[in-house]
Amino acid sequence: MQKRGDAVKKAMLSAASQSFHEEGYRSASVDAIAQRAGVSKATVYSHFKSKEGLFRAVVEDLVSPILEHLPPPRPVDDVREELIRFAETLSKFLLSPEKVEWDRMMVATAKRFPQLANNYFEAGPAQGMRRLAAFLSAQDEAGSLVVSDPEFSTELLCGMLFGTRILRNLVCNQQSTLDRPRIEKVIDAFLKVHAP
Repeated sequence: MQKRGDAVKKAMLSAASQSFHEEGYRSASVDAIAQRAGVSKATVYSHFKSKEGLFRAVVEDLVSPILEHLPPPRPVDDVREELIRFAETLSKFLLSPEKVEWDRMMVATAKRFPQLANNYFEAGPAQGMRRLAAFLSAQDEAGSLVVSDPEFSTELLCGMLFGTRILRNLVCNQQSTLDRPRIEKVIDAFLKVHAP
């Protein structure tokens, strides 16, 4: 029975993701999402309580794979390799066409639905940045890095990695990516600033 419930939930999340992506948050209707998922509107509400709750669940489903690839909040043997692996994984996600479309939708939605935009930021970027800050803090405690302000260092690293790339993808029809040599340069510069 659990497998059936999981399949129904997955179908609703997939239908909602497609609807939000195609129509935007405001225009996507719970009726249409339910129909697309092959369930009743009551089933959608029994799982997610509201359209906003459904949206948050879709966002969490979208970002959960990347959160699983964040560095662990404990000391590691090779900080450089861990940060390179993280940067490669994150760049594939953040600079992907699907993520760019979600960001465009949220920019268009934020003024009318500020709480929704806050939920989007909290479920993804803020959670990821807190986890990266915890990783950097653990390396500081282990003596591998000197990180006096983990939140600032997290912002610094993300800014160095992505700079204007996310904005360029957001406002232009050109896809910007990050290759490994560039990632390595950024990580090496970051480690130099935080060397013990």
